[in-house]
Amino acid sequence: MPRIIERVTHKLNRVRSIAEDPDRKEVSQIARDLRTLRSVGESPRFYLERMLYRSQAGSVDGYITGRDAKGMYSVKEKGPGWLRNFDDKLLFDQLMRPSGLPLPDFLGSTRMGAFTSPSGEVRPLSGPDDLVREVSQLIDASDTGAVFAKPIVANKGSGAFRVTAETLAAKSDALFRAISSNDYLFQKSVRQHEGMSALYPDSLNTLRVLIGKGHDGVRPLSIIARMGSDGRPVDNAHAGGIFVGVDMETGRLKRHGHQLYFFGGRQFVEHPDTGVVFEGYQVPRFEEVIDVVQRAHEWLPHPYSGWDIGVTPDGPVIIECNSAPYLLMMDVAHGGIKRDPALRAFFRSHGEDLD
Repeated sequence: MPRIIERVTHKLNRVRSIAEDPDRKEVSQIARDLRTLRSVGESPRFYLERMLYRSQAGSVDGYITGRDAKGMYSVKEKGPGWLRNFDDKLLFDQLMRPSGLPLPDFLGSTRMGAFTSPSGEVRPLSGPDDLVREVSQLIDASDTGAVFAKPIVANKGSGAFRVTAETLAAKSDALFRAISSNDYLFQKSVRQHEGMSALYPDSLNTLRVLIGKGHDGVRPLSIIARMGSDGRPVDNAHAGGIFVGVDMETGRLKRHGHQLYFFGGRQFVEHPDTGVVFEGYQVPRFEEVIDVVQRAHEWLPHPYSGWDIGVTPDGPVIIECNSAPYLLMMDVAHGGIKRDPALRAFFRSHGEDLD
């Protein structure tokens, strides 16, 4: 019964937040929008998840529908299937490391409750004390003083740990339970550029870059910046993180940051924890970010892909590749990415018309 009450309360709060939103469209416009979406097979949930009830969201026909997404993903499927292998973070590391592109230092992995070092030595982990011993050595060897552990196969930022010498003891039981049920990858924690850390210092804040290969070469199709919030150690939007559109020409942030509908659909002009104003904020070393992503995509035989990029004082570093980049975030952050003529032209060149 308490779970039912919690769900009903959550839905009532969402309805109230929509009704009280100062940027809400007129009710008659919302009704027209819903009729338009129904004609293309979309439900009211589509409308809510993209916060299309806000005036600044503009026309609903600028947003990627399920039909559009299916066509876009079919373009990706025309390439070899091993792009899906990048969903396995350990395999991603093994496939990309020979490219010479910048990746976080690989420190080891766990499989079936045993730790495997970069040299291939396997050591059993019988309990939290064994894990503390292994991770302590990794921390001592790391010039950042921290280790990042994440499930080898997972998404939405779930199950990730950032561990330092000061926090290891407190996190050891939870981390041991996690690796007892999942395989984990251990990397040196990335020291991010102060310009990215200023946005929010408690997570590695990344750029999600959708990039495609067409007749005019390899070029970005859409970019957002992602950052954590409220003390969380990850920037993932499904863990409550904030995302902001990035101008692809200048590398400057757009006016509004957003949280997903599932986290209240809040909108910000500045980060709620640091007070940094988003509009016009310059992503550091932006031209280098684009260069690295272009080179990374050339490594793949696929028409387009999505990359998560961190920025360090020494330049960009590739965090991971996404076989199915989450288009909803880009839609919200840019007010409908289907409005971009260049993006439509790219997919049209690959046989999919988004008009």
